[in-house]
Amino acid sequence: MFPDDKIAEIRERADIVEVISEYVSLKKAGINYKGVCPFHADSDPSFNVNPARYFYHCFGCGVSGDVFSFLQNIEGIDFMEAAKRLALKYGIQLPEKQMDSKQKALQDREKTEKQRRLYILEMATIFFEEQLQSQDAQVARDALQKRKISEKSVKDFRMGFAPDSWDKLLNHLKKNRVSENEALSLGLIKPRKSGDGFYDAFRNRLMFTITDSQGHPIAFSGRALCDDDNAKYINSPETREYTKGKVLFGLYQARVEMSKQKEAVLVEGNFDVVAMHDAGFKNVVAPLGTAFTVEQASLLKRRVDKVTVMFDGDRAGIKAAFRAFPIIAGNGLAGYMVKLPEKEDPDSFLRNFGSETLEKSLSEAKGLLDEIIIMTASATDGSSQDISRRVKKLHPLINSLKDSMERDLYIQKTASAFRIDPSLVFKYLKEQPQKEVFKELNSGIAPLPGYADERELLGL
Repeated sequence: MFPDDKIAEIRERADIVEVISEYVSLKKAGINYKGVCPFHADSDPSFNVNPARYFYHCFGCGVSGDVFSFLQNIEGIDFMEAAKRLALKYGIQLPEKQMDSKQKALQDREKTEKQRRLYILEMATIFFEEQLQSQDAQVARDALQKRKISEKSVKDFRMGFAPDSWDKLLNHLKKNRVSENEALSLGLIKPRKSGDGFYDAFRNRLMFTITDSQGHPIAFSGRALCDDDNAKYINSPETREYTKGKVLFGLYQARVEMSKQKEAVLVEGNFDVVAMHDAGFKNVVAPLGTAFTVEQASLLKRRVDKVTVMFDGDRAGIKAAFRAFPIIAGNGLAGYMVKLPEKEDPDSFLRNFGSETLEKSLSEAKGLLDEIIIMTASATDGSSQDISRRVKKLHPLINSLKDSMERDLYIQKTASAFRIDPSLVFKYLKEQPQKEVFKELNSGIAPLPGYADERELLGL
């Protein structure tokens, strides 16, 4: 913890109006400043900032505090992190832990190396952004226009274009004194399979910039622009800055709206995030080519109470939504689901049916576990063996719920959906020990021929 006098110095020197203005549009009103509250669905300017008292207060929802609590609430960070960010922003030297000269030198070197890595990634981001305006990028601009993505959203998400060249980015980095080893360590280039040298990791692709929670570029996701490419998406490899299971695409752009609505919409693809953001749904995020993880749920938990899953309407999308439930529930978040038509994803649904229909679908989202129970029960063939097996598959999901009353209610719903005596389900769950809940769910979404054991044998 920092000394009280240092905290007081940060509070006095940090311009609370300037800090809050990065998130809220403020207008002068006498000695105060007013704006729309970022912490609730505010239509009138209920949010007041008093710079003389280093204080803010919302007369709508009652939230109040100083510059530290504002950053904590809006960014989902703790007090120490908020203090460090403000101290860095306003050039305030914070006391450091006692360490010997070797430890201090190591810490300084690590800090310098990280700044260097972020600088190179920023350089690559600017390169891709500039290439999107080039003559060669017409195919990328056409793809954006076809999906009706506005220029503002392209800028908000720092989208770009990787030219159809083996070394254009590599040469650009070399001209700016970036070594091949540095570019290689950040996943920007790859070694040639035959012979010496390197080539660009991304070529002829629409580029999505992956950022950390502060908006710093840390990785990239490249979308294929022609059918000849083997992979629709190519993502940066994991590096010191980027671990895919610990990052959510769009989190930086969604953080303010999520804090306001206390809800996050979880989708599958990068285009889903950008398209929905462009249509006014600004609390949308997506995992990055991986199943939803505990670490990603933790990022949401800092800002929201509710997660609405809106994955693709195909079988894989529904199964992914099922697998996300124990992670959502395990973090104490309420889980909901919007089930899309079979051949739709959020991006295509938005283009085919419009934002009003999508908004209506979101407002009518069903409980995620409710939907899982209904679909699992509807897939049974009615035999005692099949019912028993499917109820057992629901056990880890129900067990992931933290509230005992909620668990009991879902046990009753399970019994009702399968048309069996609730006492049987209660008895079964009581007899079972607490199990690991994050395992593959093979519960049928639609009826399949034969029994599961038979299908598994045939598969082998």
